Amino acid sequence: MRKKLIRLTVLALVIASLAGCMPMRRPAPTPTPNTPVAPQPDQQNVQATVADRVVKLVNAMPEVKSSYALVVGNVAMVGVDLRDQLSGDKENELKSRISANTKKEIPELAEVWVTSDPDLVTRIRDLAGR
Repeated sequence: MRKKLIRLTVLALVIASLAGCMPMRRPAPTPTPNTPVAPQPDQQNVQATVADRVVKLVNAMPEVKSSYALVVGNVAMVGVDLRDQLSGDKENELKSRISANTKKEIPELAEVWVTSDPDLVTRIRDLAGR
């Protein structure tokens, strides 16, 4: 009798453990319909347009011979070729003025970085030309 009770208990435990391991049956989730996405304006074209505006604005300054701009998000990188060689303080003042005027005229730009270093100007020109 005792062996029967042990066998019955072991059998009940095995059945209970197997029943507990079975995956829970849930109803299949209803698929959400794909809603059409409105076409976004081409970000690259928008940035190129802003870069063109920056170049026109900076080229209008009498101290600037030519300029090149590259816009990434809300940051513009501007490379300038100056007409005359300026001293360090005057050059920094001109860069600050270029940055402030550009931010004022194009408010969607959070930052405007200006350089007159020939190597960086060349890199900006090459990247802006792509």
